[in-house]
Amino acid sequence: MTQRELGQALGIDKSNVTRLCRRMESKGHLVQRRSAVDGRARLLSLTKVGERAAATVERSSRDRFQRLMSTIPRRSRATVLSSLACLNQALRAVDSPRESRSTVQRSDRK
Repeated sequence: MTQRELGQALGIDKSNVTRLCRRMESKGHLVQRRSAVDGRARLLSLTKVGERAAATVERSSRDRFQRLMSTIPRRSRATVLSSLACLNQALRAVDSPRESRSTVQRSDRK
């Protein structure tokens, strides 16, 4: 993954991606190197330490979501998840209008 791709995935600008990558690199979570194909691009790789940190964050996030969902009555969970999926679709449409608008419109027809 490149810094540019990371920025797009996170929805943050180039300067914030650069700062984030520097912090992660200084903590030993990330290695950056120049692309052999495009010398301007910086390729990113998680280190073993970074992979462990990512796994911990993922596990913690999943556990928190499960605790949250457990507080919602069972009969309402499907509706909540469906609404969240709809919201995510709308967010993608705002971030990338051409690609997602038709998807959101198609979902509304059901």
